[in-house]
Amino acid sequence: MPDPRLTWKEEIWVAQVDQDLEVLTRVDGALDIERSLPDVRDYLLEFARHVEWTQTYLRVDIPPLGRVQPGQRLHVWERQDLRWDKSPLRTIADCAGTDPTTELGIKAIEDRRLAWRATWIAEHGLLGTFVDWNVVLDPVTQQITRVRLSGQLGGPRDTLVNWMNLLRAGGYPLDVLQRQADRGLHNVRTILEVGP
Repeated sequence: MPDPRLTWKEEIWVAQVDQDLEVLTRVDGALDIERSLPDVRDYLLEFARHVEWTQTYLRVDIPPLGRVQPGQRLHVWERQDLRWDKSPLRTIADCAGTDPTTELGIKAIEDRRLAWRATWIAEHGLLGTFVDWNVVLDPVTQQITRVRLSGQLGGPRDTLVNWMNLLRAGGYPLDVLQRQADRGLHNVRTILEVGP
């Protein structure tokens, strides 16, 4: 229902902002990997190895005892360079960018699903925001697994709108998170199919 306090031009602007926020805040991609579901799952469960395929991760601190479990919190040191060109098994430590610290709260570890919330805990413009990540694994055959990576960026609307405006001012696309996630999926496939 239209807001009676807004002019029609303001209503159009609000609708456009909402549409742009949808592009900024949603990630959804899938890729088939020529490896068995257990192989893919075991690799993705090694959170310390996420630095091999994610665009921004520099280091993940893993608790010293055993595998990561639901309810655990991991600290991640990142470099956000607003690019999506990281090669597998490489680092972007030498690139310019901001250095946020993120806490990963592990939400689910199941046979075919992993889920975690990445919350920015060190100031870099997105403090108070988070991304809920979800990975679903589906066997296509015994040796091919479809990996679906989805994410939802959330937080205070004003913070998200400010980041959106900064991206525009810098000439960056609003779907930068989608592009980084797509590159990450391709990196996982390269690592698991080809190897180092």
